[in-house]
Amino acid sequence: MEPGDDFQTNHDGRMQKSEEMNIYNISNTNDTELSSTTRENLVTSSDDDNSENVNKNNEEDISHDDVFKALKIKVEEGNKLSLENEELKKEISSLKRSIKYYQKNYVDNNKYKNLHDENQELIQKLNESNKELQNYKNYHESFNKEIRELQKELDTKNEDISDLKESNAILKEEASKYQSALGAAANFRTSDDKNHSVQLKKDILSLQDTIEIYVTNLKGNIEVNFEEVKKLLQYYGYHKITTESQSKPFIKAILQRFVLDIIFEQARKYFENKDTTSLETVVLVKSLDLCSTLREFSEARNGTDTITPISSIKIRQEACVALSNRGFSEIIENSKTIEHNFIEFVKQILNKSLDKYRTINDPAKKQSVENMAANIIREVVRLFWFRLRAQEPIIKSSWIDPHIKIDPKTMTGRWEKGEEDIDNLIVDLCYFPMIGLDLDNPTKRKLYTRAKVFPRYKEKANSYASLFSNMVKSVMTTETKPESPTQHAENDSEHKS
Repeated sequence: MEPGDDFQTNHDGRMQKSEEMNIYNISNTNDTELSSTTRENLVTSSDDDNSENVNKNNEEDISHDDVFKALKIKVEEGNKLSLENEELKKEISSLKRSIKYYQKNYVDNNKYKNLHDENQELIQKLNESNKELQNYKNYHESFNKEIRELQKELDTKNEDISDLKESNAILKEEASKYQSALGAAANFRTSDDKNHSVQLKKDILSLQDTIEIYVTNLKGNIEVNFEEVKKLLQYYGYHKITTESQSKPFIKAILQRFVLDIIFEQARKYFENKDTTSLETVVLVKSLDLCSTLREFSEARNGTDTITPISSIKIRQEACVALSNRGFSEIIENSKTIEHNFIEFVKQILNKSLDKYRTINDPAKKQSVENMAANIIREVVRLFWFRLRAQEPIIKSSWIDPHIKIDPKTMTGRWEKGEEDIDNLIVDLCYFPMIGLDLDNPTKRKLYTRAKVFPRYKEKANSYASLFSNMVKSVMTTETKPESPTQHAENDSEHKS
């Protein structure tokens, strides 16, 4: 029930009760004595009446009953007003309570309204989330449907692949019958792991490191004979060197080049000697002659087979693989093994030649270094005469001429201040050739290893003569050519042998 309804009910009840009290008071007035207030009112009324009677001498005297009735009416009106006053006070009190209730209810209503608004927002967000969820479910269902279709297509493809594999197996079996006639003739890749291109690159780099160790770091108990080094530099066309420490890297580089030149020179003499009975020379020369004859035969005789055109390649590869595996290994003689005479001969030349330019004062160190010579000679000859020829196409090597601008793509070296100075550097000395295919064609070039070079700044380059230009001049003017640094060592070795 609302507070207003309660107020109306109380008001109606109070009015009814007031009327009942008035009747009750009138009844009691007739039976009881008047109160002091009533008596005063009666006296006052009597005095007024007497005065009125005096003023109105001609009027009739009012009877006792009429006075009593008038007084009764006045009393009733006063009681009624008193009751109404009390009721009004109660009504005011009730209204105050109602006001407080409505005020409280107003605050609660605002809170309710705010909660309602928040609830509506949450409901809206929930609806949006439900909508997104439904969209996701639809997308997920569509995606699953697509997956099922793709899986079905994949299963079909797998069946087709299975059928093709069976068909290929049948075709391979049929083709193998024809391939067996060709064998491995058309395959230019050697079956030898040692001559695989990746292993070949590793072995070239390993050989470079071994030669550097053999030359030594020229420090500690190792002394440099600068007078002999100057003669070596003159042989290569260089005319200036100091005894400062920064010159040692250059001496190391030229000694590494010197090691390769000694081995190359002796190997050329060895293989060009027509009177030799060395098996390595016989195998190499005859296999290359046979390859040349087979190429000529393939071009001069008509035919459609695939074996004849590639037979020369296969023979060259197989012969060079055999030579790279066993060439210049220890010789078996009377159930014993001895060092190959070529290796022993060149080892003495190499060790004696290097001793002229650097002296190893530690005997144990000296013996260890000299023992490296035999393996270095063997691996250099195997690499440049056999292993490069075992590849198809044949791999080439090339030295970098002096005064050429440094190119990091084809060269590696000891740059003094990092790559930012490369533009100011040129080649002063190349001490290991670059190795690869199409070396003269930059667009087709394929390198296995870059050339090792010693750089010089452009403004300092004129302090040294060109290596190859001086060598060419020395060949053209033999009367002024310096004596080969290995000449004395060769003579000593030949005399002993």
